[in-house]
Amino acid sequence: LPVQFDDFFNDIIDNTEPMADDREIRILTNNRVNKDKSIKFDEKKIKRVIINLIKNSFEALKFQGRVYFEAEIKNNLLHLEISDDGPGIPEKIIDQLFEPFVTMGKSGGTGLGLAIVKKIISDHNGTITVRNKDKGGAQFDIWLPKE
Repeated sequence: LPVQFDDFFNDIIDNTEPMADDREIRILTNNRVNKDKSIKFDEKKIKRVIINLIKNSFEALKFQGRVYFEAEIKNNLLHLEISDDGPGIPEKIIDQLFEPFVTMGKSGGTGLGLAIVKKIISDHNGTITVRNKDKGGAQFDIWLPKE
């Protein structure tokens, strides 16, 4: 079903801001998708993906810092970027990050979150990549077809 993207984007912010406020984390957003644009994807599943990635950023930051959530249409694809200014991902696990049971030592984590994220993106014929940013922090890039 087509998703009204502006509402979708704002809903994610509404869902994550209270958690950010509790940790004194700022969520900085930039939605460059046309306000009236609708895009076809499973709204519930993609929302789950983005909220999962934002929560992971909160956990990496622990307390204070910034999380960035940006969206744009590029090369006829929806590009979503979630990044933070935290410590980044240890090089020894970054290549296996989307495999089941890989975890960064957080208490209570099963190591399945990012494996599920990758499956949902794949099911949408999209791709997801991760890298450490030059100035610190991790960046996840999601590319989804618009239709």
